[in-house]
Amino acid sequence: MGWGTENTLFQRKNQKFAERMVSSRSIS
Repeated sequence: MGWGTENTLFQRKNQKFAERMVSSRSIS
């Protein structure tokens, strides 16, 4: 089971999403 890899990918996606939200929030 590649749980470790899936977890890392999920965390990376979450981080990108969070960064996008923060940047859009600071822009507007």
